[in-house]
Amino acid sequence: MKYQLWDMVSYGHGEPMVPFSLIKESENFEYVHSEFMKMKGMGVIILDKKNTPLSVDPTKKIYESPDGGKTIYERYFGDYINRKKI
Repeated sequence: MKYQLWDMVSYGHGEPMVPFSLIKESENFEYVHSEFMKMKGMGVIILDKKNTPLSVDPTKKIYESPDGGKTIYERYFGDYINRKKI
Protein backbone atom coordinates (compact mmCIF):
# COMPACT_ATOMS: atom_id res chain seq x y z
CA MET A 1 0.00 0.00 0.00
CA LYS A 2 1.29 3.48 -0.78
CA TYR A 3 0.90 6.37 1.62
CA GLN A 4 0.76 9.98 0.54
CA LEU A 5 1.42 13.26 2.31
CA TRP A 6 -0.80 16.10 1.01
CA ASP A 7 -0.99 19.75 1.88
CA MET A 8 -4.42 21.18 2.63
CA VAL A 9 -6.16 24.35 1.49
CA SER A 10 -9.44 26.09 2.17
CA TYR A 11 -11.17 27.86 -0.69
CA GLY A 12 -12.76 30.51 1.51
CA HIS A 13 -13.35 31.70 5.07
CA GLY A 14 -15.22 29.00 7.00
CA GLU A 15 -14.84 26.44 4.20
CA PRO A 16 -13.45 22.99 5.04
CA MET A 17 -9.85 22.09 4.35
CA VAL A 18 -9.36 19.81 1.34
CA PRO A 19 -6.33 17.94 -0.07
CA PHE A 20 -4.57 20.13 -2.64
CA SER A 21 -1.16 18.90 -3.74
CA LEU A 22 0.88 15.76 -3.20
CA ILE A 23 4.10 16.35 -1.26
CA LYS A 24 5.52 12.85 -0.65
CA GLU A 25 4.57 9.26 -1.49
CA SER A 26 5.99 5.98 -0.22
CA GLU A 27 5.06 2.42 0.69
CA ASN A 28 6.85 3.04 4.00
CA PHE A 29 4.37 4.60 6.43
CA GLU A 30 7.14 5.51 8.90
CA TYR A 31 8.87 7.62 6.23
CA VAL A 32 5.67 9.49 5.32
CA HIS A 33 4.83 9.97 9.00
CA SER A 34 8.31 11.36 9.73
CA GLU A 35 7.85 13.89 6.90
CA PHE A 36 4.41 14.71 8.33
CA MET A 37 5.93 15.38 11.74
CA LYS A 38 8.52 17.74 10.20
CA MET A 39 5.66 19.76 8.69
CA LYS A 40 3.40 19.58 11.76
CA GLY A 41 1.25 22.67 12.03
CA MET A 42 1.44 23.45 8.33
CA GLY A 43 -1.91 21.93 7.28
CA VAL A 44 -0.88 18.50 5.99
CA ILE A 45 -2.58 15.08 6.05
CA ILE A 46 -1.62 11.47 5.31
CA LEU A 47 -3.84 9.41 2.96
CA ASP A 48 -3.53 5.95 1.51
CA LYS A 49 -3.31 5.93 -2.27
CA LYS A 50 -6.62 4.06 -2.75
CA ASN A 51 -8.57 7.12 -1.61
CA THR A 52 -9.79 9.74 -4.02
CA PRO A 53 -10.55 13.31 -2.94
CA LEU A 54 -13.88 13.32 -4.77
CA SER A 55 -15.83 10.66 -2.87
CA VAL A 56 -16.72 9.79 0.72
CA ASP A 57 -15.37 6.40 1.74
CA PRO A 58 -17.00 5.18 4.97
CA THR A 59 -14.30 2.52 5.38
CA LYS A 60 -11.36 4.98 5.48
CA LYS A 61 -10.75 7.52 8.22
CA ILE A 62 -8.51 10.57 8.26
CA TYR A 63 -7.00 12.13 11.35
CA GLU A 64 -6.20 15.84 11.08
CA SER A 65 -4.68 18.41 13.38
CA PRO A 66 -5.12 21.96 12.10
CA ASP A 67 -3.32 23.41 15.12
CA GLY A 68 -0.08 21.45 15.04
CA GLY A 69 -1.11 18.55 17.26
CA LYS A 70 -3.01 20.32 20.05
CA THR A 71 -6.39 19.14 18.72
CA ILE A 72 -7.03 16.06 16.59
CA TYR A 73 -10.12 15.46 14.46
CA GLU A 74 -11.34 12.22 12.93
CA ARG A 75 -13.49 12.07 9.79
CA TYR A 76 -14.28 9.75 6.93
CA PHE A 77 -12.29 10.30 3.77
CA GLY A 78 -14.07 12.75 1.49
CA ASP A 79 -16.46 13.95 4.22
CA TYR A 80 -15.32 17.48 4.95
CA ILE A 81 -18.33 18.44 7.09
CA ASN A 82 -18.79 15.74 9.70
CA ARG A 83 -15.72 15.47 11.88
CA LYS A 84 -15.29 14.31 15.46
CA LYS A 85 -12.85 15.79 17.96
CA ILE A 86 -10.87 13.01 19.62
